[in-house]
Amino acid sequence: MRYRASAALAALILAWIVAAGALYMLAQQRSAYALALAESKRAESSASTVARTEALIRDTAREREALEELVRTDVLTALEIIEEAGASAGVAVSIGGASVAEAGRGELLRSIAVVASAEGSFSALMHTLSLFETLPFLSAVESVTLERVGEGAAGRWRLSTRIRIFADASIPL
Repeated sequence: MRYRASAALAALILAWIVAAGALYMLAQQRSAYALALAESKRAESSASTVARTEALIRDTAREREALEELVRTDVLTALEIIEEAGASAGVAVSIGGASVAEAGRGELLRSIAVVASAEGSFSALMHTLSLFETLPFLSAVESVTLERVGEGAAGRWRLSTRIRIFADASIPL
């Protein structure tokens, strides 16, 4: 009887060991499955982020090219366009001076300050100024001075403007 009781106890202990081992194996498999699922979600998320970024790059290609074209203007061409803007408004624009702020190391743009002046009727000078504000390259009208130089109804006006031009620093002056 003792032998039977000992055999039953050994069988019970063995059954518990087998059950504990099976539970441990299930826990390990479940943990591995959870890690694989998390890694899969992370990879899927990363792939969708890459896909969205690539789509954004493709969708903005034309806009980026347009922005690059705005700063690809060389200084001489910019000055000619400023003079032509005055001519199209009926006044002669003269460039009085230009000063270049050299681009620092790693900077992509260089800044050129141009002083342009013209004389004519008030309406022609206002039209010229509006053309200066919409030049076909990256620029900003920084200051404007208008003064009357003639007397009476036929009085003439003088316009003096400071225009800042932003150009690609890689283009030589």
